[in-house]
Amino acid sequence: MSKDSPARGRNATLFDALLQLRDEQRASQKTARVIVDGESLPWETNPFGIMRWYLHPAIKDTVTREYLVSVIKIPPASRTGILRMQGDSVVYVWQGWGYTVINDKSYPWETGDVVQLPPGPVGITVQHFNDDTYKEAWLIWWRLPTIRSLTCSMT
Repeated sequence: MSKDSPARGRNATLFDALLQLRDEQRASQKTARVIVDGESLPWETNPFGIMRWYLHPAIKDTVTREYLVSVIKIPPASRTGILRMQGDSVVYVWQGWGYTVINDKSYPWETGDVVQLPPGPVGITVQHFNDDTYKEAWLIWWRLPTIRSLTCSMT
């Protein structure tokens, strides 16, 4: 426990657990990577497509673990899988042109655009299509954290 929340002589509370988590996050950030070298990251093929993960809660050696940040590589004249998700994230079109289908509605995009994936009360379905028959499309997907780092202190 931190000096802010000693559970001296009493049962630890959920508030104590938050402060302990805060202290653990602060300690792990001292040795965590600030720069994530994309060239050193592996490509992963999964049901959604070909992805390179920069930030993810399961990647433990980065300063920020609450965000999801990845690059999605879509081969020429191809597509991603269909993903059912809550939404509430954005996709930056790094390279290419095509369209995204959100809940059966198509939205065209090209290099430099941002595709906003709106939150849905029961989620959304999303799928990306690369219309270029010669070049890959590269999309950068990120999702804001659902739980922010605990940076508070008791005075």
